[in-house]
Amino acid sequence: MNWTPEALKSFENLTSKIAAELVFAQPGKDEGLIPVYSLLNELNESFPEVPVLTEALDGLLAILGTHLDEARPFDRPLLDRLGAFTIWVDNAFTAFSAGQTPPSFEPVSTPASAAADSEEAEPAPGGDSAEEPFREFDCLLQLNLSENSELMPEFYAEAVDHLGQTEAAVLQLEQNPEDTDAINSIFRSFHTIKGVAGFLGLIPINRLSHEVESLLDLVRNGQRSLDGTVIDVVLEAKDVLSQLVSQVGLAIQDGIEPSEIVPVSGLMRRVVLAAASTPAPADSAPETTLPPTPPPETAAGPEATETPSTAPVVPFPQAAAPATPPPATPPPPPPPTTP
Repeated sequence: MNWTPEALKSFENLTSKIAAELVFAQPGKDEGLIPVYSLLNELNESFPEVPVLTEALDGLLAILGTHLDEARPFDRPLLDRLGAFTIWVDNAFTAFSAGQTPPSFEPVSTPASAAADSEEAEPAPGGDSAEEPFREFDCLLQLNLSENSELMPEFYAEAVDHLGQTEAAVLQLEQNPEDTDAINSIFRSFHTIKGVAGFLGLIPINRLSHEVESLLDLVRNGQRSLDGTVIDVVLEAKDVLSQLVSQVGLAIQDGIEPSEIVPVSGLMRRVVLAAASTPAPADSAPETTLPPTPPPETAAGPEATETPSTAPVVPFPQAAAPATPPPATPPPPPPPTTP
């Protein structure tokens, strides 16, 4: 298949929607089951000429179809399989973009075993269940330096450079949130880190970068305004990725393999929530009608302490109107004259 920019964009949009629907999917619940099935089916129908993709989707659609027919909710084997698919399909996108064919999807279990396990699956216990879809990414970095001895040092140097550029660009955005060059720079940095990390199998780095990249794509396309929430999660992601990249550097320079898990699941959930909130950009916000200004009080209360900006009009006492003089009394008639 000839992967045009439009086809790649459509592919990426569909897979991002699938990942977003899986954020809140939990064992024992069916919320999101129908949307996930519909999106996977749409992906399958949109790219029928990609055998490696249709082969991966046929198995997933068969399991999901069984769950829907029998009114069964998600279970842990199915969610694990879907989680593995989201990782595979993200790496497949990188391969398609480079004109390559990705390896076949290897699910964590076969359709038959997933269906059998689902009958015994128990709902997940209480706790931070909202982070459950990302728990599998809280894992040690597997570097495979013997196989990636040439590429890993290049990735390390490039990642350090991109993380430094990200911090500088965020500082620019704090001064000017409308700086599109800074937004695009941060997006490219996370996009590059995501792609190379996926190729090298650095799962925590790849998955966290993917979620941040998706959020930034909404911002740069005007579908999500840039606010404090976005800046906070971007900076936090930069810090977490710096810890993971430092583990890569330590292994390259001193031969010390990663021995500590850097958690990413909680941050990934917050990034997805920030993308899902999608507040409208400021220029599209409805105009706010201010309430009418209340009439001034005739007398200031004892609690009034501020001096008004305009001096109040003090009514002066009106001068009393001059009294209307009584009508003049006619003079008395002259006394009669005596002859």
